[in-house]
Amino acid sequence: FALAPGSARVHTAVTIHGFGFTTPPSSNQVSFNGVAGTVLSATGTSLVVNVPVGASTGPVTVTNTNGTATSSLAFTVLIPPVIVSVMPDRVPQGSTVQLVVGGFNLGNTPVITFAPSNLTATVVQGNNPQEIIMNVTVPASAPLQAYTFSVDTLGGTATSGAVTVTVTTGPTWRAPEPTRKLAVLFEV
Repeated sequence: FALAPGSARVHTAVTIHGFGFTTPPSSNQVSFNGVAGTVLSATGTSLVVNVPVGASTGPVTVTNTNGTATSSLAFTVLIPPVIVSVMPDRVPQGSTVQLVVGGFNLGNTPVITFAPSNLTATVVQGNNPQEIIMNVTVPASAPLQAYTFSVDTLGGTATSGAVTVTVTTGPTWRAPEPTRKLAVLFEV
């Protein structure tokens, strides 16, 4: 049998296509890597099943009066990201600074969005599940305040909450002090 899609989050309905399924839905037992899912609907050629809490990436097994079948490919359970830190957490106006976001499940091509949207982020490295390295551009006109951000991955979205990036006054430029020279004239 085949699953569509081949990956999903917990509480998401997936469709199993094949043959030999039975009605009513409760006459089919489906497990995701050993964890029982709830069959929502059934026909002779398809089952719609909710991915259960506790499911992990692995085979899907269907059992009914016709026997037991196991998927040839692993089903991937997508897990939402969790944000736990950002370093540095202060950025100056009018600059581009490299930040590192720490957490869990951060891989899978993350997209970073700041709120309010004055700051922009470009992901430099985002395939590590424990950290995202990004360049953040802070306009010179960005308000001096704390900014929350969200991380969107295939597994879902996490909002930073108490983990913020604070915009501080930009680097100040001062004209160099004029060089003073001492000149002494001697007359002979």
